Amino acid sequence: MRPHRTISVITATLLALGVGLAGSAAAADRPHSLRVTDLGTLGGTFSDAAAINDRGDVVGYSETARGTIEAFLWRDGRMRGLGDLQLSDINNHGWAVGSVPTEGGTAYHAVLWRDGVTQDLGTLGGRYSYAAAVNDRGQIVGVSQTASGGWHAYLWQHGVMRDLGLDGATDINDRGQVVGGTSLASGYHAYRWDRGDVTDLGALAPEYSEALAVNRLGHAVGRSNHESSYLHAFLYRTTMTDLGTLGGPYSEAVAVNDRDQVVGMSDDAGGQLHGFRWSAGTMTDLGPSVAQVRDINNLGQIAGAAYVDGQPHAAVFA
Repeated sequence: MRPHRTISVITATLLALGVGLAGSAAAADRPHSLRVTDLGTLGGTFSDAAAINDRGDVVGYSETARGTIEAFLWRDGRMRGLGDLQLSDINNHGWAVGSVPTEGGTAYHAVLWRDGVTQDLGTLGGRYSYAAAVNDRGQIVGVSQTASGGWHAYLWQHGVMRDLGLDGATDINDRGQVVGGTSLASGYHAYRWDRGDVTDLGALAPEYSEALAVNRLGHAVGRSNHESSYLHAFLYRTTMTDLGTLGGPYSEAVAVNDRDQVVGMSDDAGGQLHGFRWSAGTMTDLGPSVAQVRDINNLGQIAGAAYVDGQPHAAVFA
């Protein structure tokens, strides 16, 4: 493990500042200085964060000194290796979910990691399953192969994996509302599942949208076809709103907190992929030193990766 350090990143100036974005509901804001905490690695050259909770705990993966890839938990300034897991989310109790290799590495199962113990969640009858998210009630969602070989979304609670009859599940809030993407009469669309009722969230343009995250209010974010033929980030409250881009053709939103602060990735006017933070109608460029954006907590802390000596390191941005 390398000790973490705090570095200051001054983001680059976005081209075409103040110019309205065609088809966009948001304006691009002037980039600003970021305080970036480099979480280090487990001894290798690179790492990446997957999720952050409201306590500031971070999970992700890192290369080790042996050249292998290992999951980590970063807490209280220390990165701890968790072994051969792939982790995707962590709740405010410090419980993490993801997957673990099975059958000699030829398959994988969804897992819950809790207080140092890894629990295999099983499957819907197939060889594969993966856990995408866990809420503070311990409810877990993800996808699993069925006995017939198809893939279905599931909700796991009280030791039972329930088939939701939908194609994919990406997140769950503390009210038990699930979001993802599934085939509906109108196309492959983002949905919100609430105690058996499925709401089609629509799309910015026909055929495709997918929700990637949902907050406590039931507001969802994700990506959708756009009339430009590229994907655009969206926020769904009661209708789907196009969040626009940083000046280029593409964007997607990957996380939203309970204050409706949204983070994701977008092309800028020069064709470079940058992280963004969207809040109250304004999309802010996080700059070229941000390699990846993954999650945002209710304190506004963003987890992802930053370039350190040319290599991506798991990082927290504030």
